[in-house]
Amino acid sequence: IDSTEASIYYNLANAYFEDKDYKNAIKAYKNVLTLDSDRFKAAHKMGVSYQKLGLHDEAILEFRKAIGIVERLEESFMSSYHSLGVSFMEIGSYKDAIQILNEIITLSPQYYKAYETLGVLHTESSDLKYVNYDMALEYLLEASKIKSNNYRIKFRLSQLYNMMAEENKE
Repeated sequence: IDSTEASIYYNLANAYFEDKDYKNAIKAYKNVLTLDSDRFKAAHKMGVSYQKLGLHDEAILEFRKAIGIVERLEESFMSSYHSLGVSFMEIGSYKDAIQILNEIITLSPQYYKAYETLGVLHTESSDLKYVNYDMALEYLLEASKIKSNNYRIKFRLSQLYNMMAEENKE
């Protein structure tokens, strides 16, 4: 390995990631960022690696780092925002998740995953004050308009309709 070449470490990290060796992937992504601090996809993938290990606090730090780079470079890369929202959901920080997912919708209204994830949040939240089937339906229908052939969204909608029917069966 040419220890001065960020691309080599990035490819190595991706190989570890594909092999589900997330600890070594993280080490290699760190090397990428040491050599090229503008590689936002390395910070993003490091965050995803932490997510895969269930280390959401560390993932949140990396996604925030990736977002900082994305914003500084004026890139249009929404995946780090979305993954940050997912990690917030995983640790039960629903208010923060809603805030970042709505930020995605403002920045990129066609990013269907933000709507889908908000639908999931309002359906499956462990904090009952965030469970709202009507809001979930609104978000999932919007995701369905954007990505009409997505089977996951159709499945989530059918689940939600069943849950709503069960709740209102009387």
